[in-house]
Amino acid sequence: VSGDSHSRQLRRISAASIDDSNSSRGDSGDDCHKHSPQPGYDGVPSQSDVAGLEELVEQIWSSEEEDAWHPCHTPAPIPANEADRLQLLYELNVLDTDMDTHLACLVTLAKRTFNTSMAWIGLIDKDREWYMARDGLESIQVHRDIAFGAHAILLADCLWVDDASMDERFQYNRLVYDRPGIKFYLSAPLTLMRNEIRYPIGCLVVADEQARYRESHPSGNDLSLLRTLASAVVRRIETRPRSQYNNVFDNMEDPENRAIVLKNFMSIAGLTMDQHLLKTLSANLKPRVVQMGRYVVRKGDEGSSMFFVVSGVCVCYVNNEPVERLVKGACFGEVSIMNMCKMRAANIPDAMVRRRAVRMADVRAVERCELLELTFENTWPLIKEVPALWTKLEEISKMRSGKVALMKPKGSL
Repeated sequence: VSGDSHSRQLRRISAASIDDSNSSRGDSGDDCHKHSPQPGYDGVPSQSDVAGLEELVEQIWSSEEEDAWHPCHTPAPIPANEADRLQLLYELNVLDTDMDTHLACLVTLAKRTFNTSMAWIGLIDKDREWYMARDGLESIQVHRDIAFGAHAILLADCLWVDDASMDERFQYNRLVYDRPGIKFYLSAPLTLMRNEIRYPIGCLVVADEQARYRESHPSGNDLSLLRTLASAVVRRIETRPRSQYNNVFDNMEDPENRAIVLKNFMSIAGLTMDQHLLKTLSANLKPRVVQMGRYVVRKGDEGSSMFFVVSGVCVCYVNNEPVERLVKGACFGEVSIMNMCKMRAANIPDAMVRRRAVRMADVRAVERCELLELTFENTWPLIKEVPALWTKLEEISKMRSGKVALMKPKGSL
């Protein structure tokens, strides 16, 4: 994901350059790798060539497109444990939450202690770095392709950049040559440990528009202090979200609270939903809590409900083999609901519809789970009232299918 925009920009620049070159030669471009000299060409670029190149360079550096990175900029590689890292980040339920005063104080403390113009807590999402707390920054997030934090999470310890404009990883980064104009950058990783495995979810950062060379600063003390502050951030993140979120879930009888939960789910799943559909769907959702070790659904059950995972972890089993891990932002049972709607639309008798809609898998809560349930009885009239719901169910089903590596047996989960 993080390289897509970079690739698009390269293709766009390359295509334009080849087209211009082909036009000037008058050929089709099929032999663009054969550098045959043209008649009268002395090897010296003409004034028009130089002017064209200067114009291209100006377009590259001044482009206002959000994902139009300089073609020499290379995004950070993706960590090997990216899927598990993102899953853990989403389970924390902290993305897109309100500013936490405790974290804001830690950021301000870091900024003042290191005497920098900027400081922030950045969490590395699938395609962005989201600033959970910030001081000295205007934006609330930045694309992951140009996020310094995308490089920082690849390291086991702090990342110190003396002068980003001289660092090959960042010298073509628009955060360096454009606002906020980062030169000095120092970050400590925000690391969670699960089963003795390290999962970096982001970093605590101090940065400045002025370069700051490591040999002229007491780097050992600086790094130690930043690590200590980063540890305090991690402790706050791990203890903060569930208590706040449970306050909302505890009052799921209120449709507005259900709408908040559903909107949060859609954000995590990477989906959008217009306000009318969100409100209509929320009014028909039922809260359900499943304790650790209990089954949500069993193979052979009637598949007349789908579930949105609000918190906790469920695992889907086919023939006693785990095939899918369902965490916050996941759902299951949507295929069954869709199949039932198709059969109902074909005027198949209700009794036959229910006999055919049988689950082919077990879903078990491996920790306490909070779910929102949507029944077929509520879905069918909703689809007739709001056809966009069908499109949304298709999007959800397609998204989920792409995450399941093992082919599911014929039927619905």
